[in-house]
Amino acid sequence: MELDKLNCIDIGSNKIRSLSAVIDKEYNLEFTAYCECEARGIKKGKIIDFEALCYSVENLIEQLEKKSGHEIKKVFASISGGNIYSSNSQGRVKVASPFKEISAEDVSRAINSAKSAPLPNGKEIIHVIPREFVIDGNGGIRDPHGMAGENLEVNVHIISIDSMFLQNYRKIFERANVEVKDFVFQGFASGESILTEDEKSFGTLQVNIGSGTTEIVVYKNGGPVFSSVLPIGGDAITSDIAQVWKIPSEDAEKAKISYGMASSELLEKNETIEISVTDDLHEKFETKELCDIIEARLEEIFGMIYESIKSLPETKELTMAVVTGGTSRMPGITLLLKRFLESLGVKVSVKLGVPNLSGPIHFKKIEDKYKNPLYSTIIGLVITGLYNKIGSDDIIGSPLITKIVDYFRSILNKRGGKKSGL
Repeated sequence: MELDKLNCIDIGSNKIRSLSAVIDKEYNLEFTAYCECEARGIKKGKIIDFEALCYSVENLIEQLEKKSGHEIKKVFASISGGNIYSSNSQGRVKVASPFKEISAEDVSRAINSAKSAPLPNGKEIIHVIPREFVIDGNGGIRDPHGMAGENLEVNVHIISIDSMFLQNYRKIFERANVEVKDFVFQGFASGESILTEDEKSFGTLQVNIGSGTTEIVVYKNGGPVFSSVLPIGGDAITSDIAQVWKIPSEDAEKAKISYGMASSELLEKNETIEISVTDDLHEKFETKELCDIIEARLEEIFGMIYESIKSLPETKELTMAVVTGGTSRMPGITLLLKRFLESLGVKVSVKLGVPNLSGPIHFKKIEDKYKNPLYSTIIGLVITGLYNKIGSDDIIGSPLITKIVDYFRSILNKRGGKKSGL
């Protein structure tokens, strides 16, 4: 199997990011080009100007081709909005082999059986993520390949999206003469870059707060059990500041980034901000008021998140919450989220989610700038693309990082060589 180039595009409501990477013969992953541009034609995860969004994507792909030095024919692309719907399903098959050894074909048939569960009208599946395999009633199995048994079951998490929404996304890339290998839910992509296997197992709420949307994924026992999207993000905070202070959105955004904190309680002192409303008019505002505006909107977003997950059995078993995305860079946001959840009886540790670049996948010559919540999704796309290249389509998106290591080991063993650190 050829392991060469990976090209990924993350379409957000504020920015469109692209990243090219290559995998060398030593299985090191190296980023070769990064480009970003303003996202035009999309708001709160919805396409509002198709032509403008097409132009943005086409232009970005051209930039990435020039910077990477190679023609881009295939990409992995993120997707959000589109009334994301998630469900959990189970598939069951008889093991086909007369020796009762479970093969890749048995696993594929079990997953396809789980995929046959009915979906709401107008939905199309983008992910079928195996969470657990069961052999003859014995559960908790993460990889059944090669094991013996008569009956194989699989519990999966299914993520689907509005068919017409997905069709419009496909058209965007068709206009750019690029094939999309897979559309990856932004919330899931982020999780692949920021969460450890333990965090996925013990019960984690992952929140990706972007500019126009907030993706929610709840993990338990090694995989996602719930996925959703809220049509709100950091732009709502900017809008609040602009409306309350009656200033342009551009100035409100600058004030938010330069002086904002998640709560006024975190301020060491109340300072005065001077903003030029016009060439001749300067207005003065207080940082305490700014932080109060930010806190009110963040708590509203947190409330919407909780309403989405409060009926889940897994919510009572959460041990951690991880917040990522551009808005997560707001100072004090983890403390505010922890306090908010505790007020509702959900006691968890809370941390900022940044790409994990020291895991089993070796990133070569990585720049420090990528250790930032802004890049959680785009780096997660690269990791998901790597899974796709070395695994079957049925297992795309599987959180089983050990499959990568096992694959590399099998290749090296066939060549009679050894690779340390795997």
